[in-house]
Amino acid sequence: MPLPWLLRLLLACLAILLSLRERAQLTKSRGLLLARDGSLFWREQGAAEEQEIHLSGEQVLWPWLVILKGRVCETGERFSLVLGRDSVSGDDWHYLHGMLRW
Repeated sequence: MPLPWLLRLLLACLAILLSLRERAQLTKSRGLLLARDGSLFWREQGAAEEQEIHLSGEQVLWPWLVILKGRVCETGERFSLVLGRDSVSGDDWHYLHGMLRW
């Protein structure tokens, strides 16, 4: 009988650890998405340098949500960027939609 309780406790600890790791990843991914000369650049919050990004794979482009998938050009690191309609100004949202449609 003690095994199920011990197993539940271990699973709960594992779930807490995984949620803390995901929260750290989300905090790390805050920054600025910049468009210049037809290219996209990402600058993490607090970083001085911008990284050029190349979009690859399927992009989600809905009126209220944009999901960008791609790679950082210099390192090849994969990323996914989720932008909600309320995360940018109206003008920037329309510019991003127009740029991604082409």
